Order: sequence, then C-alpha cells, then structure tokens
Amino acid sequence: MERLRQRFSLRLVTLLDALAYPTLLPDRAKKLEALLGIAEHDRASLGYQLLRGGQMPDYDLLLRICEALQREPGYFLDEHLADVPPGTRVVKPLGAGEELALRLPSDVSSPRHVRHGLVYHRTRNPMGFAIPAGAFLIALAPTPTVVAEPGRLYLFSTDEGFDVRRCRACDSGRATFVTEQPADIPLIVPTSGPAGSPAKPFSLIVAILLDGKTL
Repeated sequence: MERLRQRFSLRLVTLLDALAYPTLLPDRAKKLEALLGIAEHDRASLGYQLLRGGQMPDYDLLLRICEALQREPGYFLDEHLADVPPGTRVVKPLGAGEELALRLPSDVSSPRHVRHGLVYHRTRNPMGFAIPAGAFLIALAPTPTVVAEPGRLYLFSTDEGFDVRRCRACDSGRATFVTEQPADIPLIVPTSGPAGSPAKPFSLIVAILLDGKTL
C-alpha cells in the first residue's frame, strides 16, 4: 500500500506541475481541493495528504480526480504507464473478436460514466435506426442496474442474437423499448433488481463506428 500511495502521489504531483499549479504545497492543495469540489469544512488537509503520499483516495474520489484531470485510473495506479493517449479505452467484444483501443469524446467516456467498462458488437445485418451491416456498436458493459434514458438507443442481447431498441419511456424501475418498426410490440423490462442480480441483457449505446468515423 505504501508503494501505491507514493506512486499515486508522484503522478499527481507530476501532472499538476504540467498544469502549472501553485508551487507552494498549501496553495497547491487548496486549489486541488477546490477543483474536486471538496467543501472547505470537510477538507482536513485532504489535498495535502494526497500530494504527500499520506493517503490514497477512495474509489469515488479517485473517479472525481480522473474526471477533473482527464486521466484514466490506471494513470495513477498502474505500475507501468501504457504509451497511449489520455482517454484511450479498451473495448471488449461481445462474443468472439479482438479488443479495440478507442479514444471517445469525454462526454461519453468519463471514468464515472464507463466505470464498468465498454463492450462492442459488430453488426452483420442492418439493425434499424440507420445502422447498417458492418457497424461497430459501442455500449456500456452490462450491469445489474441500467439507467434508462428516453430517446437513447440500447443494445439488447437475446437468444437469437443482438437487437437495437430505443427507450421510449421509463417509470418506477421499468422502461419501455421499441424497435424502428411501428408494428412491433413494445418491450417493457425492469431496469434494476435486488443485490446479487445478474447483469441486464441490455445496455446504453454510447457510440456507433461506421467506416472509421464516430457517428
């Protein structure tokens, strides 16, 4: 744990140096705490402890630091830094296939937003919603609880394969999803379950890659 604290501290200090943070430690700690939105009465020299290697951030604070400084958790925690641009994420296939390394816009790939990872499915046939065969559907990794957002597209995994549906409405732990075909029956599914529930067979599509472009 001591080595991990020192590694985190060293990389945090190096990053703040590059961002021209104040040189004096008290001023630097104060600016860091303000950036992270830590209330003054709750600070108790937290920034000072992080910068001096006296304390590791908990998971929630680590994600806030990553979001604020635009770095992945691995930048602070991994023993060896990967030689890839900041914000690059590994996207795993749903089924057989190679892993992808993608750098997506920060508004769809912040550490908090994709903390469970990203997955992809490459379509073999047109999926509706102007999605052709050969497209890469990049989605959040399935989890036991899904935040349903009306108007957004979701990737469903079924016994027959994969399907794309749009969320039409959500209420009281359930959501209604529809295909592009008006005659199809809407699908109403729960979006959460008790502790220990398996991952839901659907998740939010955050990007569609077509001919090398993000649409």
